[in-house]
Amino acid sequence: MTEETKEYIANYNLKFSEIKKDDLASLFEKFNTLYPMFNRLYNDALREEAINDQKLKGFGDYKRATFFVRDYVGAENIIDNLKKDKQIKSVIEIADLINKKVFHINLQDGKGQEKTDIELATNLLSEDAEIKSKAILGLVYNVRCNIVHGHKDFQEYQRLLMEPIIGILRTIVNTLENRMK
Repeated sequence: MTEETKEYIANYNLKFSEIKKDDLASLFEKFNTLYPMFNRLYNDALREEAINDQKLKGFGDYKRATFFVRDYVGAENIIDNLKKDKQIKSVIEIADLINKKVFHINLQDGKGQEKTDIELATNLLSEDAEIKSKAILGLVYNVRCNIVHGHKDFQEYQRLLMEPIIGILRTIVNTLENRMK
């Protein structure tokens, strides 16, 4: 990890620690503070790995945030850390919300993709670490896209998704950061 990235992560960790409230705005702020750390870490890691593996240079952002992170950190490591941090319950809660059609995670032109969401929920509950970890990383990535691209409305019911996903993302950021040390 570069010195610049270490400083970047330290600055964002400080910012995250200063968010004390649990109102909806603070939840969005927590997510929007964690995701840039995740993004910075996986791009840094990919740059280092791409020196020895040229095929990684062609990875788009989705593949970087999902397949690359899963393979770089290790699927079992991701799941073990989520269990250790008691975040598997959060994964199950989100899968339940998807199955109950409270949230659409996979969108195309702003419209929920029910078949893809059902597959995501199924994969979030999978016992296979490769499938489960990729689904978790895809969930995080798509929630970020839904926020950034104007599809996640700022309404109180969003708390049902934002609270558990923040814990999941925090664990993933910590897992990735520890792998890079």
